[in-house]
Amino acid sequence: MFLPIKEAKKLGHIKYKSNVTCKKNHEPIRYVGNSGCVQCNLGRPVHKKHKQYVKTYKNRNKKRIQEYNAEYYRRPHVRAM
Repeated sequence: MFLPIKEAKKLGHIKYKSNVTCKKNHEPIRYVGNSGCVQCNLGRPVHKKHKQYVKTYKNRNKKRIQEYNAEYYRRPHVRAM
């Protein structure tokens, strides 16, 4: 069940039901955060350049990432979770 945007925000929901369909005539279900159409966003391609960038970054900074993760998981508030 989808609520109007004001009620959805109050309750912390991710999606809400709008009164207007999107340009592509999809169902009027939208995201609370950016008011984007849910179905349009599902059809959006993930860019290959971004995937390649992440892969390259991880390879170049492997030691740095491992050090950060080790330090992060030693933090008291993280251990408490």
